[in-house]
Amino acid sequence: MIIKVYQGLVETKKLKEDLSAIPQSDEERLQKALPFPGTLHQGRFRRNDFTYGVALFQRGYLDQAAASFKQVVAAKPADPEAYYNLGTLYLRKNSLADARIYLEQTVKLRPEYPEAWNNLAMVAAQDGRQDEAIRDFKRSLSIRPDYVTALLNLGNLYRRQGISVTPSNCSAARCNLNLKIPNPTTALACSSLGKRIFQRQGNFGKSRSPASNYPEALNNLGFC
Repeated sequence: MIIKVYQGLVETKKLKEDLSAIPQSDEERLQKALPFPGTLHQGRFRRNDFTYGVALFQRGYLDQAAASFKQVVAAKPADPEAYYNLGTLYLRKNSLADARIYLEQTVKLRPEYPEAWNNLAMVAAQDGRQDEAIRDFKRSLSIRPDYVTALLNLGNLYRRQGISVTPSNCSAARCNLNLKIPNPTTALACSSLGKRIFQRQGNFGKSRSPASNYPEALNNLGFC
């Protein structure tokens, strides 16, 4: 539907030329899109709705992104990625019922999808279904034990509920109990969990991150 996009001011003469040269057939459109000689061997030139959806989603055009992902779902009903993106999009919009529908379809198509289980847990937590949220966070971590986002989310959920965190009931506690730190992002997560969870218990000794040269962790230990 979009013929051409202009940046800045457009001369009237140029606009008239473009209006008179609007392609009327697929062949003419293809010539405009690929202005060089050759043969397209893969058949009809098609729009990649998934790529458009991702680009629109990243730039905050959520309704337009949802429309693109729904086009993908209509064409490929067994594609878990489109359902996952729709579920994540509706979670961002706080449309929890819609988010749950699409994320449940995602894990139905691909059960071993840690990001989808994490987002399902977020939906459950925001909807007040804490036990379900804990179950889904743990399912995410059973697939990817070092998934930092799920570790933080589960730890924060326990903290808000006032649940005592131990290695036996929370994978997140392992961050603070001599788990090797693979990267700065994980170190930051462990440092944050150390301060927020173990500080609440008064167990300051365990708040120390194994990354002894990680300044934020040392700062949090000093804060404790």
